[in-house]
Amino acid sequence: MEDEIGSQELDDGEKALDFVLRFVPIEEAIAVNSVFKSDDAFKKQMAEREKRVLEILKEAKS
Repeated sequence: MEDEIGSQELDDGEKALDFVLRFVPIEEAIAVNSVFKSDDAFKKQMAEREKRVLEILKEAKS
């Protein structure tokens, strides 16, 4: 994790999924990803993956 805020740099896949850079507490990000719903299985899988990464980062920082 970095201590500085950088600019948004999305790859093509993230752009296609309409990712948006937002700075929120890690607990909020985990909660949002936990309730994410989509008919698109890939989007659901990506939200679950991101949620797990956030959980790992939160555990590591504790």
